[in-house]
Amino acid sequence: MEDVIKLLKRVPTGLRRWTWEKKSPIRSSQARQWHIENEYHVQNLLYFLLAPFFADIREEEYTPSVGQKQPRVDLAIPSLKLVIEIKFWYAKDKPQKVIGEIAEDTSLYLAEGSSYEQIIAFIWDDFRRTEEHDL
Repeated sequence: MEDVIKLLKRVPTGLRRWTWEKKSPIRSSQARQWHIENEYHVQNLLYFLLAPFFADIREEEYTPSVGQKQPRVDLAIPSLKLVIEIKFWYAKDKPQKVIGEIAEDTSLYLAEGSSYEQIIAFIWDDFRRTEEHDL
């Protein structure tokens, strides 16, 4: 669990080398810009990072129903009894919205009868509001 947290906290450091070219450094190729535009893109990135270490990683897995709600986790590592919930914090969203979504997801994913015991929320801040991050 601690290693997963360390890895996820270091994602911004690794992205310093994420390809974002205005002009290709090689004349025979096109400039590339790898966009991350939504939650699914972030989910793909995290899956890419975690899958080599956790053979049992799962994506988009349904958990037991809670009343009439059928929750679905973004990423899960059953061997750690861990859910990784990904939120894409859009420029127009207030932090309270993201906090509320995480609270709701936590109550659903860790409900009685769930095989998961821990949750990590990974928030992609699309507007780079660093003044809000410590909160």
